[in-house]
Amino acid sequence: PDFGWNVFDVLVVSLGLIDFASHAFTHGKASGGVATLFRIIRLLRILRIFRIVRFLKQLYLLAYGLAEAAQAVFWVTILMA
Repeated sequence: PDFGWNVFDVLVVSLGLIDFASHAFTHGKASGGVATLFRIIRLLRILRIFRIVRFLKQLYLLAYGLAEAAQAVFWVTILMA
């Protein structure tokens, strides 16, 4: 059951290492959209909190509702753009 979370953790750590290596090889210069994309994807580490939250039913419902609201706000933003 935790295999998906383990894959997610490996992906996040791998992207962090790739971002670090690309930053080191470019000597701190901005390497464009790829580095920014890696940093945005690393923000997905916040999703790991759902692994803990699933044990607490009420907190899980609250977090799930927040995620659904964020998705609705995302689509409203897309439609208004």
